[in-house]
Amino acid sequence: MTQIYPRNIRITGVMEKDRKIIYSTSVLWSNAEEIVVYRTVEDFKKMHKLLKKEFRSSKRSERMVPKFKVTKTANGGQKNGITKSLNYLQPLQKYCNRLLSCDPQVNQSVHLIHFLQPRSEELQPQYFVTSNAMAYPIPQEQMVSQMPPQVVYQTASTTLPVMCTIS
Repeated sequence: MTQIYPRNIRITGVMEKDRKIIYSTSVLWSNAEEIVVYRTVEDFKKMHKLLKKEFRSSKRSERMVPKFKVTKTANGGQKNGITKSLNYLQPLQKYCNRLLSCDPQVNQSVHLIHFLQPRSEELQPQYFVTSNAMAYPIPQEQMVSQMPPQVVYQTASTTLPVMCTIS
């Protein structure tokens, strides 16, 4: 049995759920299946630390895992909340792009694959209904040129994500 691995990762939306900012992340797998998962910046940080620990190198020039520059780039004096979270979009997308361009040992690692698989609660329809969930459209200037212009709009009244294309 061949192991599937991520071929493309896109940050497609921002959602506030249970007072946490969650990024909607679309993952295209090597078997051509596309799945949307929901992760916080803290989730990305934890995954990055696991990858760094697994692929530790004694020399900086031999670094296998890209640097996680997301928090330093996004903190640029912005307000807290959703305004600040929009500043994380480009750095998160760039980090995901760099991860996928790494050595196959990294981009096909167990830690990355586990991180990008949906959690059991994300598969439940009530995941979006049981809280005050709101999604925010991504402003056009926040879109990364490598990302298709799509946004996930989510409200407390819907049970499944709705993909909308921005024109």
